[in-house]
Amino acid sequence: MGKSVNNERPAKLATDEKYNVFTEVKVYTHDAGEVEAVSKKIEKLAYSTYSAQNELKEINIVFLIIKIGLITVGTVAVLIASIGIFNDDNGSH
Repeated sequence: MGKSVNNERPAKLATDEKYNVFTEVKVYTHDAGEVEAVSKKIEKLAYSTYSAQNELKEINIVFLIIKIGLITVGTVAVLIASIGIFNDDNGSH
């Protein structure tokens, strides 16, 4: 039989006559800082992973793009306003 982890039932090996096939496995870490390292190790074994940290990174990228867009629009608006103010001051004299 396979190796036992945390006093759980030993995992069955592929050489056993009957073995379980899992479509999903949940892995928990003791610390949130360990999630990225554990995910990378699992991905090196050719499995896909999902974590809330990955979602947060993607959301932060979206917000960064939105922030860059708003900064660009704001800069253009201030530039146009300053040109309008400059033209108005020069034209009134």
